[in-house]
Amino acid sequence: MFTPEQFGAFVPWLEIWRGPLSVLVHPNTGDDERDHTQRAIWMGERYPLDLSLFKKMKEMRAKQEAEKAKINVKEEGEEN
Repeated sequence: MFTPEQFGAFVPWLEIWRGPLSVLVHPNTGDDERDHTQRAIWMGERYPLDLSLFKKMKEMRAKQEAEKAKINVKEEGEEN
């Protein structure tokens, strides 16, 4: 959403103008759980996060990758 320059200007603005709101700022690297925990910045009160969705998504992606691998192996076997 932001370039590094925009991010560098936005975070100080947000800190000043967020008022009583709590804000979680995080990158989007593709590692959702890590982005929301280890790489995140909290402004204001910290709230517990329900990370179960990220674990479920990681499991779903692993299953999809396993299915793709099975299909690729099957297709390779049919070519021989």
